[in-house]
Amino acid sequence: MLGIRCHTVNRPELVEKYGYDTKFAHHALRLGYQGLELLREGDLVLPIRDYELAILRDIRVGEINFKDCIALIEATEFELERAVNLCQWDSDRRAIDAFMVEAHLTHWRGKGYVS
Repeated sequence: MLGIRCHTVNRPELVEKYGYDTKFAHHALRLGYQGLELLREGDLVLPIRDYELAILRDIRVGEINFKDCIALIEATEFELERAVNLCQWDSDRRAIDAFMVEAHLTHWRGKGYVS
C-alpha cells in the first residue's frame, strides 16, 4: 500500500494524496470481509452489507487514515484465521484440482498454446 515491499506502487497519486494506496486497502479489507462471511455463513451475499460498505467507501476516499486502516485489516485477518481454524468443512481436493487443470487447459487452448 506504500510501495515499500515491492518498491513500486500502482497508484502513486493515491499515496501522495492520502498517504497510502486506498484502492488496494479497500480491496484487501473487502476480501477479508467476504472471506469471513463465506466462512461464517457458508454463503456470500452481494452487494456487500451496508455497514461494511460504509467502511470500505470511507477507506476508498481517504476518510480513514493509514494507521486505522491497517488496524481494520489486521483485525479482519485475525478473525479470518480464527474462522479458518474453526471451519468444519472438508474440501474435495480431487474435484478442485480437476477444475483448476481444466480451467487452465481451456484458457491456454483458447490462446493456441495447448491442443
